This record gives sequence, structure tokens and C-alpha cells, in this order.
Amino acid sequence: MKKAILFSVMASILLFSCRKDHSLTKPIQKNYQVNFTVSGFTEQILGSAPGKPHVNSLKTDAVTGLAASIDLLYYYVYDSNGAQVSFVVQDSTSSNFGTIADHLQAGTYTVVFVGGKTGLNMNNTSKLGTASIEGYVPSYVPWGDTFFQKFQLTVSTGDVNQSVSLSRIVGELSIDILDKLPANASSITVTVSQEYQLFGFSTQAPYGTAGDYTFTYPLSASALGTSNYKKSIIMINTITPFTVTIICYDVSKKIIAQSVITNVSLQANTQTILTGNLFAADKGFNIGLNQGWDPTSINFQF
Repeated sequence: MKKAILFSVMASILLFSCRKDHSLTKPIQKNYQVNFTVSGFTEQILGSAPGKPHVNSLKTDAVTGLAASIDLLYYYVYDSNGAQVSFVVQDSTSSNFGTIADHLQAGTYTVVFVGGKTGLNMNNTSKLGTASIEGYVPSYVPWGDTFFQKFQLTVSTGDVNQSVSLSRIVGELSIDILDKLPANASSITVTVSQEYQLFGFSTQAPYGTAGDYTFTYPLSASALGTSNYKKSIIMINTITPFTVTIICYDVSKKIIAQSVITNVSLQANTQTILTGNLFAADKGFNIGLNQGWDPTSINFQF
């Protein structure tokens, strides 16, 4: 009798447990179509016209196509907890370059787009809080032209179709040596005292330990004796003033001339132009800022 009662109780518990588990089964959540089209950029790099002054000579313009400015496009989606839920990378040879088709459940997300040149590298992207752009391989510096966009997206009861424009996050340091290169010159180096390797998704700013970087430019025989020698470096450091040291060497690595320019700064989508003489007795450089690559500029003598 006791065995029969015990069996009956156990059977009831099992039946109740099965019914309870069944009642807690979550319904399947619907996925919604999410489409993004990267239509272009809010800014575009333009070179100054030959023979024209640098100041007030640049302006914003629209790109003719996405592949004209970037080689790679990264797309990330993070949920409300900052966990990555979707990822796509495209290169400019893809037939659908700049068009993202995704499926997301209802909810609020953070969407990040990154565009840049070949070699653009990402870092720790599984979480929004640790995700960053890690510069350009193999040495991460110098940077290439890089664009970024981050925004909130709410998916509720319907599909989403959205156009996205990317904004430039780098600045350009341009150097114009006005006087003639001497006949015994062999190379020119440009050293910047503070440059970053990382740009954070969450903070939308450069971070980490800023380091000194030297860029070496060998001089061809045809360049000797000519003036207006120009070089440009794209940098991510748009937050910390830095020092630029320009040195010209002969073939035996003896210094022919040098100039040190302090308190140089960059802004995102801004061209900072150092113009001056390196070899003349009255050597010195002016700093010109072209803000936003538009006609608004600031000049000052240091």
C-alpha cells in the first residue's frame, strides 16, 4: 500500500514538473530586416591647387563614390549590455560595398561603422567598452584616412532602412619646406612627439600611451636644388599638442639643418600646415590650420 501511494505521489510531481516547464517556454522572437546604406562622408580631403596659398584654399566636397575614399568598411552591432551581436566587414571590390543587410530582434542597439584604407585593423571588438581601432598594420602608425560613425538604433515593430554618413576622425600634418634642398642633402626626417595607436569605440577618442614616431624620406637626385618640398602625415592625435622636429641629413648621416616646432595641434578633419625655411638664415615655420577643410582658417606665428 505504501509503495502504491509513493509511486502515485512521484508520478504527480513528475506530471506537474512537465507542465510547469512547458508553461515557461519562451516564444520565438521575430527578427526584423535592417538595411543600411553608407551613402558617403560628411567631409572630404581635397588638395590645394598648385601655386595657390594653403590658407583658405581648401573646402568640403562630396565624394563621387564610397570606394573612391576607403578600401574597407566595418559594421558592428552591440546590444544594450554592450555585447556584440552582429558583425560584417566589406572591401571595395565587393559588388554590394557600402550596403549592409542584417536581421535584428526588437530592442535598442549601438551601431558602429568604421571605414578606412587597406591595413586598417580592429581590436577587442566583442564588447563595446573595449572595442577600438588599432591603427594600420604592420606597424599601426602612420594612420591612413579613417572615418567613423556611432549611433543608437531602436528596432520595434517593423523593418529598418537607414542611410549612414561617416565622419573623418584623423587630421593631416602637412610640411612645406620653401627653400631649396642643398646638393649634399640625402634624407629628411620628421619626428612627431605624441601619436596614439588606438581610437576607442565607446569614447570616440584616441587613447593609450602616446609615443614618438619618426618618418624618414630619402631624397632623389632630381629633388636636390628644388624648392617647395612637401610631405604629409595622417595622424589620430587630435587631443594633445605635440612637437615636430624636421632634420635634413647628408649621406654620412651628418645633420645639415634642423628645425623644432612646438605646440602643434591637430583637429579631426583638419589640415595643419607647417610652412617655412629649413636651410636659410631666416629659417622658421608658420602654422596654418584649415578647419574642416573649408574656407575657415586660423594662422599664427610662433
